[in-house]
Amino acid sequence: MMMCRDIVEADAEELTGFRKLMFRFHMSVCPSCQAHQRQMDATVATLAAMPKEDPSEDAREKALAAFRKNKK
Repeated sequence: MMMCRDIVEADAEELTGFRKLMFRFHMSVCPSCQAHQRQMDATVATLAAMPKEDPSEDAREKALAAFRKNKK
């Protein structure tokens, strides 16, 4: 049987045969993985609905500066 960790790490689109069957079974009986999938679906939908605008040059520079600062 697949464990929750296996489910989270699996790419359902890439599974075939017995592993795909085990994935589907686990998802049908595991409330935690079902909740995780709902959260992921909601996240994807929210991100897809966001405007697809490039950040301003100022916002881009501030973000890059913050990344560089945290990298040190």
